[in-house]
Amino acid sequence: MERGFTEIRRLFAKGDQRILSHYYAAYYYLTDYLKDPLCDLMLMLTLTITASSTTPEVRPNTKCFNVTTKRRDPALLAANMVTRMLWFLRPEAFPWDKDRDSVLRVSEMTKKIEHKGVNNRMLRELGWIKVKGNRDSLRNCESRLTPKDELFKLRNDLIFLMREPRNFISCVFKSNKEE
Repeated sequence: MERGFTEIRRLFAKGDQRILSHYYAAYYYLTDYLKDPLCDLMLMLTLTITASSTTPEVRPNTKCFNVTTKRRDPALLAANMVTRMLWFLRPEAFPWDKDRDSVLRVSEMTKKIEHKGVNNRMLRELGWIKVKGNRDSLRNCESRLTPKDELFKLRNDLIFLMREPRNFISCVFKSNKEE
């Protein structure tokens, strides 16, 4: 995770500073939230996805994980995934409709992160968000953090399953086969 945010700082050192500021904000809130049980869950899900031998994705018009044809850099994928997950965990911390100071708004960051292997379909299938409607291209405004009691249950289930890697993976990917 740390490596991903470090790489983002390097990549955007000369680029759009609003994007870099958005990632700085995400990193700040991540480090501020580390002792929170929902942060534990966010990191378990992120590290499971990024530690996979192939990069998982949820393709358009599907509700299950597949293997992407393009392997993503795990560190960058982790930083982008955590950033997107934090939008729903701490929505008040990010500017949604217009840039705040030097931080790019979520609606524009969505376009940047979409091409990094992280989208709302993936967050929905991980159980991180609930979505209103049946659109395939899930809008942020139609998505909300899954109720906390459900997320706490998922966290507890995953902690229990850590001793059983196959079952842990099946729970994360909602499948009966190893990913």
